[in-house]
Amino acid sequence: MRLWCFLALTAVAQQLPRPIQDLVDADHWKRARSLAQAQLKQNPNDSQSLLAMSIVEESFGDMARARTYAEQAIARAPKDPYAHAQLARICAESAETGSLFKQIGNVRVMKRELEAAYRLDPNNLDALLVDMMFTYKAPAVVGGSKAKAHAIARQIAKYHPDWESLVEAKLAQHDNQEPLAIQALTRAPSNFRAQANLGLVYCCLSPSPRHEEAARIARQLMQKEPSRISGYEILARVHAARLAIKDLEATLADAIRNVPDDLSPYYWAAKTLIQLKREPDRAEAYLRRYLSQEPEGRAPTAAEATTLLQQLGRK
Repeated sequence: MRLWCFLALTAVAQQLPRPIQDLVDADHWKRARSLAQAQLKQNPNDSQSLLAMSIVEESFGDMARARTYAEQAIARAPKDPYAHAQLARICAESAETGSLFKQIGNVRVMKRELEAAYRLDPNNLDALLVDMMFTYKAPAVVGGSKAKAHAIARQIAKYHPDWESLVEAKLAQHDNQEPLAIQALTRAPSNFRAQANLGLVYCCLSPSPRHEEAARIARQLMQKEPSRISGYEILARVHAARLAIKDLEATLADAIRNVPDDLSPYYWAAKTLIQLKREPDRAEAYLRRYLSQEPEGRAPTAAEATTLLQQLGRK
């Protein structure tokens, strides 16, 4: 699981053209890609379309293309702090893998782009989020410091209060302080993303799952925004964990009906069944259904689904 998954949506989306922003807000990455491509075809030099394509390509894991688009966006709009923050995030992610030489190079570019973003906007949310997570996880030799990361989190809370619960919960989870994470997320009952993460903690991340609470939150999310996938994912995982197959099938049917271009609930249901070592044929069928179309951005990849099939002994 990538470093940024918990804070997947950052402020850069707020700077995009409204139709693309709405799609990104709702995690409809394939739809956002189609729209951004169409806009870029009309105007290849539009910095916002280039930035949108960078964000979208990043969501699908193509970091090389995401970096190219971010660099092009900066070239067209050098005074856009969000473009600099986007390139910084890509370099921070890329620094987690690869050779030592490439890691060092990515860290240097990341720091350069963060400095550029801060010069243009000292409290830029994107830059602060990248800075916080890199600083938390990086070794001290390249500037890592948990104390500094928590200080950045307080800065985010001051200037971007809508993100206070999310960043507090993220750091609390990394500190193995689950009660603090739950407490932070509970304080944001109207924040869809915070509640989705709270549901995931209850159903799947806690060593002591609270399935009733997770299911309650999932149903609230589905009722609030039926075209977003998060609630269906959580509820599918709860039903799979309980081996409530009839309820599981009903939830998957609801997901297909309301979010047909995102089959993630099938993947998570299959993974849960595999972890329980139950219903292998059903798990296989779910994984093959998941692989029947391109996975959504920020969703499990086709390679991850194939790996699960191999665990089942299937080709």
